[in-house]
Formats: sequence, C-alpha cells, structure tokens
Amino acid sequence: MQINKIQISNFGKLNDINIDLEPGINIIKGKNEAGKSTLADFVRCTYYGVSKNKNGKTYSDFEKYSPWNNNKFAGRIDYEINDQKYSIYRDFTKNKATITDEYGADVSDNFNKTKSKGAEIGFEQFKMDEETFENSTLVRQNQIAVDTTSQNSIIQKIGNAIQTGDESLSYDEIIKKLEKVLYDEVGTDRTTTKPKYTLKKEVSRLEVKQIELESASSRSGEIKKQKDELKEKNIALQEEHKTLRELRDIKFKYEKEKNDARNKYELEQKYKKEQKEKELAKIKKRKVIVSILIVLMMIISISCIIYLKSNYYYIAIPLVLGVILLLINILAGNKEEPQVIEKPFSTIEDEITRKENKEIKKLALKKPIKKSFVNKNSEMLNEEISNIENEVAKNEIEIHKLKIDEDSIKEKVADFNEVVEDLEYNRSELEKVLKKEEIINIGLSLLKDSYEEIKKKIIPSIEEDIKYTISKTTNGKYNEIKYNDVYGLICKNEYGELIPLDKLSLGTMDQIYLGFRLAVADKYENLPLIFDEAFVYFDDERLENLLKSLIEISDEKQIIILSCSERETNILEKLKVKYKNIFI
Repeated sequence: MQINKIQISNFGKLNDINIDLEPGINIIKGKNEAGKSTLADFVRCTYYGVSKNKNGKTYSDFEKYSPWNNNKFAGRIDYEINDQKYSIYRDFTKNKATITDEYGADVSDNFNKTKSKGAEIGFEQFKMDEETFENSTLVRQNQIAVDTTSQNSIIQKIGNAIQTGDESLSYDEIIKKLEKVLYDEVGTDRTTTKPKYTLKKEVSRLEVKQIELESASSRSGEIKKQKDELKEKNIALQEEHKTLRELRDIKFKYEKEKNDARNKYELEQKYKKEQKEKELAKIKKRKVIVSILIVLMMIISISCIIYLKSNYYYIAIPLVLGVILLLINILAGNKEEPQVIEKPFSTIEDEITRKENKEIKKLALKKPIKKSFVNKNSEMLNEEISNIENEVAKNEIEIHKLKIDEDSIKEKVADFNEVVEDLEYNRSELEKVLKKEEIINIGLSLLKDSYEEIKKKIIPSIEEDIKYTISKTTNGKYNEIKYNDVYGLICKNEYGELIPLDKLSLGTMDQIYLGFRLAVADKYENLPLIFDEAFVYFDDERLENLLKSLIEISDEKQIIILSCSERETNILEKLKVKYKNIFI
C-alpha cells in the first residue's frame, strides 16, 4: 500500500497543504510546532474518522483539530492498495467520507459506517483497527512504548493478517461477526439503542412505575384522611372565628362604653373643679373687700377720735360697723362648703364590666370560649381572628394540593394493570436477550480458546521479526526477544540474561518497542510506516542502523519520516540512498 498525495483544506493548524509522496523513503521536514504531528493525525483521522469522544483527554480530536476560522474542516488522500487506486475525501464537520476508485466511481457504500466516525476505511481495507494502526504503522515521539495490555491486544488482532492459506483459520472474522451479532441483537449495558440496554432500562422503569403505583394506591387513603382532617379543622376554625368575632364585638362595645364613660366622668370632674375654683375666687375677693372696709372704718374711727374729741356716739358708729364687718368676714372665711360625696370612676367601670361579663357569659352558654380569649381586649382578639383566617387559607391551599395529588393518583392507578402487563412482557423479552447473550458468549469463548492455540504459532513469528530488527539496530547486543501475556516483551542480552524492558536505557527501550511495531506492521498489507519525530532518543549510530533497516524494507513499504532535524537526511546522504525531501 502506498500514499500518493495528501491534500488538506483545513485540519488543526494546517491549511491549504498539498504533498506528493513517492514510493520508498519520504522525509517531511518542518520546524517545531509546524504541524508535523498534526499531519500524521490527519492521515489517521482520514482513514479512521475523527472522534468527538475525549477518552480521558482534555479535548477530543474533533475539538483539537477543528479550524478556528470556520473554514472547511476537510482533506483528501490519494492512495493505492492491492493494485487498485482510491481517493478519500473526508468532511470531518459532517462526519462524512467519500471514496472513489481510479475511474472516479463512488464506492463509499462498500464500506461500513459508524455513527461516531463515519466510514471505517482503515479497518476494512487494512484489516487493522485504529489501536493497532497507532501501535504499529504510526510511530510518534515519546509514544514508541507499547504497554503490555496493548501488546496482548495487537497479538490477538493480527491472526487473520498472517497468510496461512487456510480460510478455516479465520477465527477473527468469525469472532467479529459473532461480536457484531452480540452487539446488534444484544448490546451491552452502555449501548443505549440496543435490546439489552433498552429492555433493562424499560424493565427498571416499569418496576419503579409499579412500585410508584402501589405506593400511590396506598397513599390515596392517606391523602383522603389528610384532606378530611383539614376540612374538619377548617370547620372548627370557622366556628371559632365566628365566636371570636362576636366576643370581639362585645369587647369593643364595652371598651367604647368605658371609654365614653371615662371621658364623661373626666369632663364632669373638670367642670366641678372649675366651679369650685370660681367660688373660692369670689370668697377671696369678698374677704379682700371686707378687709379694706374694716381698715377704712378703723381709719375713720381713729380720725374721729382725733378730730372729734367729743361726741363719742358718732365715733362709736364706724367702730361698731368695723367690728361687725370683721365678724362677718371671719364667719364667711370659716364657713365650709357642703361636701358632696361623689361616686369614683372605678365604680362606674365595675358596673360596665359587670354588664360586659353578663353578656359574655350569655354568649358562652351558646358557644364554648377559651378562657385565654376572654381575658383579651378587642385589638388582641382581632389578631387572633386574623391568625385563624390565615390558618384557614393555608389549610385551603393544602387541601387544593392534596386534591391535585388525589386526581393524579387516580389517573396513575387506572394504568396499573397495563403497567403490570408491560412489565411481564419486557421481562420475558429481556430473558430471551440474556439467553442469546449467554449462548453467543459461550461460542465466543470457545472460538477465542481455539484462537489462543493459533496465537501460540503467531508469537514466534513476531519474536523472530523483532529479533531481526533489534539485532541490527543494537549491533547484536540484544538479539533475542521473548513475549508473554503477563510481562509483554522481555529481552536477552549477549550474556543470555533476561532483562525487563524498564531496566534498559530509554534509547534501547525505544528500539525494542520500535522493533515490535515494525514486526506488527509487517503482517498488514505492506502499510506505509509513519515516523513522527520518533528518533529523538536515538544516538547517531543507532539511528544509522535503524535507517539501514528501513532502507532494506523501503522497496516493499513506503517510509514517511516527519522530522525537524537534519540527522536523517545527513545519514541518507552519507549512505547515498535516494529519498524525497518535502518541506511544510
């Protein structure tokens, strides 16, 4: 398989890119951040689609590579495989791929399509899924290592890619078909459109619904009881409200009467006080006049005595008059006003209170009245009346809510029999689906066991391929590689010592993992090998050894090296190897 041309409208930071590739070795150069890794991902996404799933990453591929300028998020790859030429144009925004053959005929319908990524071109033409592509054909900087889980997964996937010549050994296809049947006709607990998920969800929903209806049915009686209690409470409150209003009216009437009586009493007292003060003023005035007259009489008498030394009779007259006036004044001053015994206001108030109590007792004979209410005034009773009105209104609202609940429950209970029937039907259907799942899983288990037997024949072949590559790149220092499901790749050094890969230098580890990738890639359709800054930790000697290995296979496999360094081209120039140099 060979990629002939790459055209990118917009993909991440790349736009209006046109790259022509040739068989053999292609070196694509660019500065750091020029978009070399983006170019590698464009190839991957064109064949396998761009995912909107983050898969634990901060951004999904769709978010990461969508153009910021809203330009066309699309591109094209021209390639040939199995002596046939194809062109893929993928519109990533619409998740749509158009595949044409060398005559321009649209063959897109020949490829299976998924909802998440569109046409599965890479999977169907390379017989390789995206995970294997990432762990073999595409080799990235700082991502050369392949963990044990991925190694196991890849080993299992390459069984059908080995040319055994025996179609009956195509267990992978049978397994895939069975898995597809399992997926389409059963699904998983997460496939929201498949029978297992939908039936489980529906059974769960109906079970909850059944419990709700049973609960609702029992709650119906409770609601009626609550509603009746609130109605009875409101009737009692309204009776109490009526009684309190009558009591308040009585209280208000006699409070007014007391207030009026107090005002009248105070006015009378004020008037009497004013009259008394007037009378006292008159007496005081009279006393002053009499006192003046007495003084005058005394003066006259004394004057007569002085000037009228005789006629004592005339002298005695004013003296006698003065004495008389003095006696009158004394008698008038000592005269006490008659004391009128007045009734105190408390007596009047008590009389009114007695009338009030009499009327309240009369009311109490007709209707029960709380003692605490009797001792309250009209204003306090108004507050109590307002409280009762608020409580009645609150109860009415609650009664209304209960009525709505009651009506809703009646509608639900009416559906109870239908829910029970639906639940039984869905349980029966779910049981059939789970039985089918069990049967298919038994078949898959048997097939996978058989597949494991075949895998035991595959692994030695892969080990030999890795051994060949590693022996060349390490000058024979690590010339034997072993693989097992538990530890993955293990190597032996020239002394026969088994060494886990994590005990080796970073550069050596990269070479071994790279050998594994090349061995895996060798099993698939001679796919191009894409190296994205993959040789950063290789020294010049190891890089030269690796390039020599790549040169050996470049007649059969297209090699695409993305690099910001001159090291690769310098070595190729030194070895006098033909290559195409491309700049982006």
